[in-house]
Amino acid sequence: TLVLSSTSDLAGEGFVELIKKHRITILHLPPAYLRMLLPLMEGKKHTVRTCIAGGEAWYAADVIAAQAMFQGVRLVNAYGPTETVITPSAWVSHTNENAEAQIEGDHAPIGRPVGTRNLYVLDAELNLAPAGTTGELYVGGEGLARGYHDRPALTSERFVSDPLSQNGGRLYRTGDLVRWRGDGQLEYLSRIDHQIKIRGFRIELGEIEAQLHAHVDVRETVVVAHEGRSGIRLVAYVTAHQGIQLIHCY
Repeated sequence: TLVLSSTSDLAGEGFVELIKKHRITILHLPPAYLRMLLPLMEGKKHTVRTCIAGGEAWYAADVIAAQAMFQGVRLVNAYGPTETVITPSAWVSHTNENAEAQIEGDHAPIGRPVGTRNLYVLDAELNLAPAGTTGELYVGGEGLARGYHDRPALTSERFVSDPLSQNGGRLYRTGDLVRWRGDGQLEYLSRIDHQIKIRGFRIELGEIEAQLHAHVDVRETVVVAHEGRSGIRLVAYVTAHQGIQLIHCY
């Protein structure tokens, strides 16, 4: 049975009651929402066997907190842009091993290929990057989108020929910088551009800067993303034209 939560169910305690009412065994949530949910479930019985997080990077501290809360529950970090028709790779925790020992960086690994997908870490010349070396993640195999509707330039930039294929395969450039770990897991490091993800939404910092710069009183602007325990927060800095006084706004 698939249970879809309504807007009213998402208000913290209501979601906990939804899990209890339907005896939910598998959760699939964004990490930011899961972070809010865990304290509300503390000390309460549940039927969850698998907890899947996806849509944004899953902080190591949040993975450790989830394992402490859902003892014996399988944790899954599901990775995948929309262009790859969701989850070409996934990391699955070992329930009998401490989560902290399974994570080497600041985030949970994004795992190994799922199904018939191909994951390549390539350098700027589209050569395979050695294990442990940073490169851009390219996704191939079944499930790739054909491109972007009425945006041929962006399609040709993001969907490229597979240099490792003998039969005309294609790859999607994710823009994510990653590396292969020694255990065969992929580790997410950062982006090659100014795109970030917040609660599952893609945000281009340059687009926000352009909108701010379009204001008649604004002379210069820059938007940055600050990472903290509660997740990513956007901060915009602006300077005004001479004679214009700005006030702080949030």
